[in-house]
Amino acid sequence: MGKGSETEVLIDTKRMWKAIVIGDAFISPDTMEAALRESDLKVQYIKKLFWGSRDKNIYTKMQQRVERYGPEAEPWAEGLEDVIEDADLIFHCYAPLCKEILEKGKELKVILTCRSGTEQIDMDYCTKRHIQVETVVRNKTAVAEFVVGQMIALTRNIAVSDRKMKGGTWTKNYENDIFRRSIADQTVGIIGMGNISRELLKLLKVFGCQILVCSSHMEEGKDGCITYTKSMEQVFREADIITLQLRECEKTRNIIDRELLSLMKPSAYLINTARAGILDYDALYERLAEKKIAGAALDVFPEEPFLEKRFFRLDSVLLTPHVAGDTLDAIANAPYALMKKLKEEGKIE
Repeated sequence: MGKGSETEVLIDTKRMWKAIVIGDAFISPDTMEAALRESDLKVQYIKKLFWGSRDKNIYTKMQQRVERYGPEAEPWAEGLEDVIEDADLIFHCYAPLCKEILEKGKELKVILTCRSGTEQIDMDYCTKRHIQVETVVRNKTAVAEFVVGQMIALTRNIAVSDRKMKGGTWTKNYENDIFRRSIADQTVGIIGMGNISRELLKLLKVFGCQILVCSSHMEEGKDGCITYTKSMEQVFREADIITLQLRECEKTRNIIDRELLSLMKPSAYLINTARAGILDYDALYERLAEKKIAGAALDVFPEEPFLEKRFFRLDSVLLTPHVAGDTLDAIANAPYALMKKLKEEGKIE
């Protein structure tokens, strides 16, 4: 179902759509246009715009502000106000669509978004106007694979041993020696059950480990190697490896706080590839520096680039520069993945 509507709406292939595509530093307007033209939709015209900076570092900061503060955090795409009045379809990714600009789109019926989140769109207004919003999880497999890689690299000291050897040190002794075990011999805790978590479950089942999933949207109980719970406290007390898979919003901001972190076992590891705002990084640093937990792997940070040297000095921390979902197929193919999803779900009639 489109997220901006209360009832199922199909995207009419008989209609001649007047479309706007808004590309950015990672997905070009040309790619979006090609995906739209190769779909079953007929288009009367496509107006191509660009949002944000072509400098990917600047663009990423703009994207993060939109994710955190909503569609009014950054200006809309230049020229959008000149073409939106007659358009009935917008195809975009992170380009903000606030109420002010959406009100100008008197004919707007559908917004296609090349990501799973909708923080960049005024969803309340879309619901009120019955504007259909469709999304796609463009990098769920890429992120799930990355998380598994982090688990192995962190618990088996792959990254830290590489650093030490390149620094001229040959050692087989590490801070987590007394905790070192295979994934199969550990309980993996997943906080949040979305598309990435579902992909992660598929991969983890192969290892034969026990899995503890915390989700407020699922019934508690056990299904083979998976135990479902609504208690975050239970996951933080019992899991050996905890991966965070929550969206950042007002409800989840700093939800992983000092109190929850204090429940972790001394042998436990924490992984965050989700959003920095859900985790208290000062509290995490304290647990790591005092060796109250075995380690952490972090791919997202309060400020990026992340240059806090206090974390750099900890061998128990694996740091990566927000690259969990960055594969060529995940990003560049997102417009095609969205059109394919709509077709498979029967949304395109």
